[in-house]
Amino acid sequence: MRKATDLKVGDEVIYLWANQEIKTSTVVEKPIDDNERPEFGVGRIDLANGDYLVNTRTTIYESTDEAKEDLIKHLEELIKEYEGKKDFIDISITLFKSKIEALKKK
Repeated sequence: MRKATDLKVGDEVIYLWANQEIKTSTVVEKPIDDNERPEFGVGRIDLANGDYLVNTRTTIYESTDEAKEDLIKHLEELIKEYEGKKDFIDISITLFKSKIEALKKK
């Protein structure tokens, strides 16, 4: 895997879109439609499928298997993060309910 630098028009790329989906496309010179796209100081790389990559921030993979491994790792990290937040929220809700009950009894 490498960062999306030094890509040329016509290069085939494998990448993660929105950190959720493995996609493959070809680098093009300019967007394929007139839809508005953000500009980035480090540069935007337009793709034949209408997506874009952010130069130096997007990871390009050598194979879909490599992308799949990275996506699995990323999703496992998100699960751990969200489970931690869920535990905190559950505890907070219980405390809030207890506080309400205590206030109602006064």
